[in-house]
Amino acid sequence: MFENLRFQTRFFRARLKEIGGDCQAAADLLDGCVVPDRFLSLRDAYRLRMLVLAHPLKVGPDIATAAQAFAWFQNPSSVSDRYARDYCLYMASAVRGDVATRKELADELGRLRVKSVYRNALKVT
Repeated sequence: MFENLRFQTRFFRARLKEIGGDCQAAADLLDGCVVPDRFLSLRDAYRLRMLVLAHPLKVGPDIATAAQAFAWFQNPSSVSDRYARDYCLYMASAVRGDVATRKELADELGRLRVKSVYRNALKVT
């Protein structure tokens, strides 16, 4: 129970850092924190998103493709993991400038029914 509360508090603080414009600090806040299994993909995908936003555009594709190393990316075990995986693919296509793939993934992400914390933290624009 306390693990969940600690993670949610830290995640909220990271979101405040993002709102303040400090994406690197938001990513750093989530680095190495204890995460309940059900939020592991959320933490990883959000952290990658913050790293992409914090670094120069030429580094973005490498960061976005780093998601492929995560177990939840290779074999999603829930709809939330699938949402996080597709969001990472969406983000990678946006960084590469692949408009058609980005649009297709945005439509697919819009159809998935996930917890609001995923939808709000990993926004599709």
